[in-house]
Amino acid sequence: MIRDLRITDSTLRDGSHAMRHRFTEQQVRDVVRALDGAGVEVIEVSHGDGLGGSSFNYGFSAVDEIELIRAAVQEAAAAKTGGAGRVPRPPEPVAGGRELCPRVPGRREADRRGPLRAGRGRGELTH
Repeated sequence: MIRDLRITDSTLRDGSHAMRHRFTEQQVRDVVRALDGAGVEVIEVSHGDGLGGSSFNYGFSAVDEIELIRAAVQEAAAAKTGGAGRVPRPPEPVAGGRELCPRVPGRREADRRGPLRAGRGRGELTH
């Protein structure tokens, strides 16, 4: 049986914890360029605790996550890029004319079925 395989990288989301949420725009551009060149199909970009995670409780991002997503969208030639988090959708200007890949709430959320169905209904890539 042949099954489709989609490679998703979360270095620029989960990896921001190790960086204390201090990724720069240039670092995001460099990582996205390398991942995109390697054929990674989906690249998640946001604060380590998701879109809207930059806060007193979780730590403030050095660069606004919307700016980092915008840089990732501009840099990716083929990969789908976007934020991951608890907000229903990132603001439209982030897309820069390209498809975003919003992610539903994280595994720690009690019920992911509703957000998954809603995202698929809007034609978004969900996982």
